[in-house]
Amino acid sequence: ALNHLRPLALLAKQAWRVSLGHGGVLSAVLGQKYFPGATFFEARLGSSPSLTWRSIWDARNLLAAGIRWKVGNGRSISILGHPWLPRPSTFQLIGCPLSLPCELKVASLITTGREWNAALIRMEFCSLDTDCILGIPLQGVNPTDELVWHLEKNGRFCEMREE
Repeated sequence: ALNHLRPLALLAKQAWRVSLGHGGVLSAVLGQKYFPGATFFEARLGSSPSLTWRSIWDARNLLAAGIRWKVGNGRSISILGHPWLPRPSTFQLIGCPLSLPCELKVASLITTGREWNAALIRMEFCSLDTDCILGIPLQGVNPTDELVWHLEKNGRFCEMREE
C-alpha cells in the first residue's frame, strides 16, 4: 500500500544526505552548481535545473516537515529564521522577541558559561517560548549546531520500513 511513497522516501533520504554534505560527489556537485555559499534549505531551484536536482529539491518539503536545528553553540541558527525549537510542526517561536534584532543568532541567548541567559529570554519571549527555550539542554565546551530529524530519537532521517 505504501509502494507509491517509496520513491519519494528515497529522494528525501538523498536530500537529507545532501543537506548534511554527506552525499559524496553528488552533494559536492549539486552544492557547487545550485547553492554555492548557501545551505541546501536556502537553495533555489534555478533555471534549467537537472532532473536530479529538481527531484531532490522537491523532496525538501518532506524533510522540512520534521527537520530542525539542534542547538550546539547557536552560531549557525537564526532565532527567527530557522526551525530550532523542539516543538513539532513549525519548530519555531510562537511570538516575536520584543526588542531583539531579526538577524540575531541563538548564540546571543547563551552565556559564556554555556547556560541560557534566562533573564534575557524571560524578558524577550512569551512564556511558552521561554519554557521551550530554557528546556533545551546545552552541552559541551564548544559543540556545533546540527540539523536533526525530530521524528527519530537518533536525529537521523531514515527511509520507511515495510512492515
